[in-house]
Amino acid sequence: MKKPLVWSLSVVLLLFAGNLWTAQRVAADDTKPAEEAKPVLTVVFGGYSSFMSNVKTVSDVAGRPEWLQMLQGGIALGTQGRGVKGLDKSRPWGVMVFAGENETDWPIQAFVPVDDLKSLLKALPAGQDGPYAPDSDGVYEIPAGPAKTFYVAQKGKWARAADSRDGLKTAIDDPLPMISTLAKKYLLAVRVSIKNIPEAMREKYLPIMRFAFEQAMRMQQNNDNEEQAAARAASTEQTFEQLKTMSKEVDDLTWGIGLDPATNAVFVDFEVRAIPGSSIAKKLEQIKDLKTRFAGLISPSSAIDFAGVVNVTPDESKQYKTSLAYFKAAATKSIEDRDDLSKDQQAAAKTFINETYEVLRKSASMKKLDFGFKVDLGSKSPDMVAGAALADGLKLESTIKKLLADLGKENPEISSKVKLDVEKYEGINFHVATVPVKDEEAAKIFGKTDQLAVGINDTTVYVAVGKDPVATIKKVIDDSAKEGEKAVPPAQLSIALDPMAKFASEHMSEDTPAETKEQTKKFAEEIAKSSGKDHVTIVSASIPNGSSARITVEVGVIKAIGAVVPGGPAAQ
Repeated sequence: MKKPLVWSLSVVLLLFAGNLWTAQRVAADDTKPAEEAKPVLTVVFGGYSSFMSNVKTVSDVAGRPEWLQMLQGGIALGTQGRGVKGLDKSRPWGVMVFAGENETDWPIQAFVPVDDLKSLLKALPAGQDGPYAPDSDGVYEIPAGPAKTFYVAQKGKWARAADSRDGLKTAIDDPLPMISTLAKKYLLAVRVSIKNIPEAMREKYLPIMRFAFEQAMRMQQNNDNEEQAAARAASTEQTFEQLKTMSKEVDDLTWGIGLDPATNAVFVDFEVRAIPGSSIAKKLEQIKDLKTRFAGLISPSSAIDFAGVVNVTPDESKQYKTSLAYFKAAATKSIEDRDDLSKDQQAAAKTFINETYEVLRKSASMKKLDFGFKVDLGSKSPDMVAGAALADGLKLESTIKKLLADLGKENPEISSKVKLDVEKYEGINFHVATVPVKDEEAAKIFGKTDQLAVGINDTTVYVAVGKDPVATIKKVIDDSAKEGEKAVPPAQLSIALDPMAKFASEHMSEDTPAETKEQTKKFAEEIAKSSGKDHVTIVSASIPNGSSARITVEVGVIKAIGAVVPGGPAAQ
């Protein structure tokens, strides 16, 4: 039988922890004071009032007041109209899992703020044996799954719960200092504290993980040639060494979801923090104060734009080169497997791969990688452009020209479709290819042909696709020059749903179901009202001894979703 919503509000954290960890009860002679222990896993819920406030905000923004009404109705039904009496609605909840003596001994403690635990349990649905009642010590036994029981008692203003009676005796008196920071920032947060896992236990599992890596590598090597196999083995070894370092130097990992009160945007954070002074902490320090020379690719009016800047360490350079070696080997093998290419064509393609690999390998040795791209969805057809810093770009240009010349010997049509050195602008050499669009549905969007342009000099490469890709690149060059070297996060991705929804609604295929067409059209109409608040963004940032990434969904997106989900205005 399904439990009412209020029951979930009361014990969801206990069930989560109980299901997440197959922990056994703490041994009876375990008298280690809880205050000395440090949690491996901490789950924080912002509290009843915070939850209800967030639901109300999202309901109001989405134009769906029934979402809040359904929640309130569920609580009233579950408590038979009595409400959550005895619960302190203002304070957060928490669950903590501690490392035990072995992998089956992971004590769990949970904390729910209460004014009166007895009144709260009376308001909740009864258990299988009737209403919950305390024993002579004031302890309640609450089933939490097959062969799992939590022991709950009130101490001060907290209902403390543990997965054993002895664990309850040593439970933390006041968890607020350990959960308040996360609770102020997030509605729900999960933190995994790697450094609190005993080192012996971490080291015990490393050989198991190495074996898993090696087995996965062997499964993928069935079709590899010798060069691919060597590159994959080197990559696997580097990944494992990196994992070993992380197991020793990462302090904690945090995930959290919340609502920005200033903008009503929903956000999700991912954070990693390293132990101060560690090699990882020093490496993460290098992501501060980054600047791009491709600021012209950052455009609020674009459907999609991305910018990334990386200060490359020697270890990272080595990893990039290993990955490039594998892709080079895979590309070479794919050429060798092509029956439709002559020996001369294969030789030309392999020469191109080898020389391009050398340019990219040299670029991986640069102290800073700087790159970006954007997509514009105009009324005629999409325009896409990307730019990157490059080492020895003129060699790459020469390699491209040589490949085209070699291929043109057997296929004269290439010279009619590719125009080299069409012009030079701000030190950038331009080459343009006309690309036929054979797919009928794609041709409706792009036309029967599209153009691809490459702009290149010794330190920079641009690639663009569209009806006038040279003009697109020139604009990026000009806009970047106006901005100069611009400070940016290590990585930022912005997706504007207004132009994307409009474009999608205008270019649906004839086979698209009528219902999908209607929903897409309705979403496009609603997101067009967002006044620019139509973005989903992912932005990384530097934090003390670590880095973070935040996914943000702006208020206009929430409104548009509320309009098209079943039962909303779109369905009325």
